[in-house]
Formats: sequence, C-alpha cells, structure tokens
Amino acid sequence: MYSFMMAQLKEYREFEAFGFDRLSDIKTGEPFTLDKKEYTEDLERFQDILGVRINDAHKTRIIIKTHVHQMRYLKSLPLHTSQFILPIDESGDYHIGYNIIPNYEFDIQILKTSLKFKVIEPQCCRDHIKMGFRRIYTSNLLT
Repeated sequence: MYSFMMAQLKEYREFEAFGFDRLSDIKTGEPFTLDKKEYTEDLERFQDILGVRINDAHKTRIIIKTHVHQMRYLKSLPLHTSQFILPIDESGDYHIGYNIIPNYEFDIQILKTSLKFKVIEPQCCRDHIKMGFRRIYTSNLLT
C-alpha cells in the first residue's frame, strides 16, 4: 500500500499528489492561506478513483468477469471501497463491480490482469480497454 501527500503548490492552482517514497530534498517556503472550499469538489473526487490521478470522467458502474482464484484475492483485498460482488451466473462465472471514476490506475489494474479480468459493462469501458490493448500491441510490433 502506498501513502501519498496531497498538496497545492503556491505557483499552481491544482492539487498534486506526491508519493512519500519519492520525496527528497524538501524545502519549506513562506506559508500561504488556502481556501479549502475552492477545492472541495476535487478532493471529494478522490473517494471515487483508484490511485491519485483525477480526470474529467464521470462516476461509472463497471462490471468485470473474473475467475474463482482472482475472486478470492479480490474478496480479501478489494481494488476500491465501492467494490461489490454479484451472484454467480448460470454459466458459473464470477462478476465483481465498482462504482468509480475510471482513470489511468484503473486501466493499469485491468490491463495487467487481463488474462483474469474481462470488462463486461459499460460498453464504453470495454472499448477503452480494447483500445489500450491495441496500442500496446501496435507499439510492440517488430518491424
């Protein structure tokens, strides 16, 4: 599990995420006042994402088909707090769902477990993951 610090640098108006394991040579500057109300919506979005990368996507219900071995792992260590488990279907497949804002970290989780996961819905998320595989395949072709 990783720990992050969320900070707003004086020069920028957006929050940045800094992994504690990557911080070095920290220098303090002049303190400044931050109006938290200005960032409430951005901070609340962190509850709906994996990792720290926020984007403009909307919260989506995503259903994934998986295998029994992966299901055991996901039950013991959910990818996100919104995770829910659906009943086993008539074909014996396991389905798990998330109510999240899909982002880069979610994509990476799906792509790296692609032999064990299959995005079922929504179609736009299926298409997005397929495009990710196409980009990986195309960029790795030997020419």
